[in-house]
Amino acid sequence: MNPSLSTIFDYGDDNDDDNGQNDLHFHQHNHHHHHQKSFQNRRQNSHRHIRRTSTISTSKSHHNLLPIDNDTILPPEQEQGNVEYKLKLINPSPNRLEHLITQMKWRLEEGDGEAIYEIGVEDNGGLKGLTDDEISSSLQTLNLMANKINASVSITQEKLIESTRNDNNPRKALEVLVKKIPNDRQAAEIRISVLGNVETGKSSLLGVLTQGELDNGKGRARLNLFRHRHEIRSGRTSSINKEILGFDNRGRPIKYCDYQTSEEICQLSSKIIVFIDSGGHRKYLKTTVFSLTATHADYAILVIDALSPLDCGTNLLHLSLAIALEVPIMVVINKIDLCDQKMIDQIVNNVQQLIESSFCKNKKSITIKNNNDIIDYCNNNNNKLKNLVPIFLISCVNGNGLELLYKFLHLLEPSLDSIDRDKLIKQNCTFQIDQTFNIPNLGVVASGFLRSGLIEEGSVLKVGPLDDGHFVDVFVTSVQRHKVNRRIVRPGESSTLALNLFKNSTITMNDDNVTDSTATKNTNNSTIILSKIIRKGMVLLSNVDPNSICQYFQAQIYSLSYSSAVITLGSSAIVYIENVRQSGIILAIKHKEQIYADESATVIIRFIRRPEYIRNGYRLLLQFERAKAIGHVTKVFF
Repeated sequence: MNPSLSTIFDYGDDNDDDNGQNDLHFHQHNHHHHHQKSFQNRRQNSHRHIRRTSTISTSKSHHNLLPIDNDTILPPEQEQGNVEYKLKLINPSPNRLEHLITQMKWRLEEGDGEAIYEIGVEDNGGLKGLTDDEISSSLQTLNLMANKINASVSITQEKLIESTRNDNNPRKALEVLVKKIPNDRQAAEIRISVLGNVETGKSSLLGVLTQGELDNGKGRARLNLFRHRHEIRSGRTSSINKEILGFDNRGRPIKYCDYQTSEEICQLSSKIIVFIDSGGHRKYLKTTVFSLTATHADYAILVIDALSPLDCGTNLLHLSLAIALEVPIMVVINKIDLCDQKMIDQIVNNVQQLIESSFCKNKKSITIKNNNDIIDYCNNNNNKLKNLVPIFLISCVNGNGLELLYKFLHLLEPSLDSIDRDKLIKQNCTFQIDQTFNIPNLGVVASGFLRSGLIEEGSVLKVGPLDDGHFVDVFVTSVQRHKVNRRIVRPGESSTLALNLFKNSTITMNDDNVTDSTATKNTNNSTIILSKIIRKGMVLLSNVDPNSICQYFQAQIYSLSYSSAVITLGSSAIVYIENVRQSGIILAIKHKEQIYADESATVIIRFIRRPEYIRNGYRLLLQFERAKAIGHVTKVFF
C-alpha cells in the first residue's frame, strides 16, 4: 500500500498554488489495496505495495481529528500507486486543470477505480497543512476534476497540524477518496453515413453538430474535419472522415466546445453518434460507396443545398445507393438562411415528391418542424424497413433547426438490437478491416467493424486471407474505440486494434508478397512483415472457415433501373461486399447472355487480384462503367 493520510498523505507535484509549475508523473498500471486504518497504522504500513483494491468506506468524517503525533512526516510520494500528494489545488489554469485530470485518471487506473488524494502535504511527505479557505478552494478544484471524469469525491480523514493548533487559523491536512467504479459499460453506437453533392455543406454541418460552434458562412466549421492539405485548399472532402457526437442520459449533446477530447465525450455519453463523412464529388464515388458498405451504416443523411436543383450532381446517385442497400434515410435541407420562404417551400415540395416517387420505392416523408413531429416519426417508424423519411430545415450559420436535429439524433436506435447482439456474441469472432496504419513505437493498427464474437486485449486471432488464401496468427496488444482505450469490443461496434505477429507465426517475404512461412523472432522485423501483408478488406477471425475463402463466387443480382448499359459476359466491375472492394469480372450469366436495366439474374464473378473472405448471404454492389447492380452472394469457390 502506498503512503496516505490513511497511510499518511501522498501529494503529487505541487508545492505552490498548483498552477502548473511542476510536471505530472505518469504511472505504470499496477493496482493497489487501501485499508481504512488509523493514521499511525497506515503510516507504518505505507511501504506495502499490494496489487488489488478492496472496498473503502466512503462515509465522510468531518473533523475526525487523529491523535497527536510528533512524527508529521510521510514517506515521499511514489510514482506508482493510487495515492497522490497535493499541497494545494487553488485556481489552476485551464491547461493545468487538464493536466491534473489526466493525472487523476492514472491514479484511478492504478487503484482499479479508487484514488487517495492527500491535501496539504508536500512532495517529500511533510505535513504542511492548509487554512480553511485554502482547503475550500482545493476541494472545489478536486470536485471539478472528478466531475469531468464522472467520479465521486468524499473526505475520509482530517489531520490537524499540531504546531498550528493554537494559531488563529490552524492548518489541517485532508485525505480524500476519489472513486470511479470501473465498468465495461459502453455507450450505444449509431453510425450515420453523410451523403450529398459536393458543396452542399456536409462537412460544415458535421463541424457545427460536433464542435458546437456555428459556421461563419465561409466554411470555417468544416476545417476540423479535413485530414489532408488539398482538402483544406479545395474545401472538398476526398477521404472517409469520422466524427463523434455524444449524448448523456438526459439527451443533452456532448460536444467538443465543452470537452476537448474524444475520451471525455465517450466517458460521459450513454449514446454516441458516429458520423461518416465522404466526398460528394463524383470522382470520389468509390469512397462514398465504401463508406456505406464497409462501415455498416445504421442510417444515412442526404444533405441538400437549398439553393441548388435537387437532381444536380450526385444527390440522386447517393440517394439511390442508400435505398438499394436498404439504409434508412433522413434528408437535411441546408443553407436555408440564404432562402426566402417561397424558395424553402419549393425545395421541400420537390424533396417530398422525390421521396414518395417510385425512384425511392414510394416512401413517405415528414417535415420536422417541432418536437411533436419527432414523436410522430418515432411512433410511426418502428419497423425495420424505415419507410418514413424525415426532412430537416437547417442553417449552420444562424442555427435554425439544429436543436430539433439534436433531439432527433438522440432518439435514434442502433440497427442491431440487444437480442441480436447477444446471439452474435456467442458466435466466432469476425472483425472486418477497413483501414490499416503503421504507427511508430506502436506498430500495425487495424480499424474496422466487429461483425460477431468478442475481442479483448490479448486475443489471438487469424488475419487474412493472404494472396495464397492462407491466414497468419496475430495477437491484439491494445484496443481502442473512438481513440479511447477499452477492454473489450462487442458485435456492432467499430474499433481500432494494435496488432503484432504471434510468436509461433511462420511467414517469409518473397518480393513483398507472403507465400509460406518461417518463424519471425525479431519484434521489429515481425512488425515490418505484418505491415506489408495486412490490408483493408481482410478479416480477423477466431476460427477460419475454409469454405468462405473464395476467388470466385455466385450471386443473385439486380441491375438498377437507371442503369444506362447492359451487363454482358466479360464485363468488369468494382465489387463491394462488406469491407471488400476489388475488381471482378463476369464469367457466366445463368440462362442469359446479357442483363438489361431492371432485370435480375444469377451470375458467377471472379476476383481479379486476390481471394477474399466472403460468406453466403453477404450483400453486394457492383459498379460497372455505366450500370450498377445490387444483390447477395449465394455460393463461393476458391
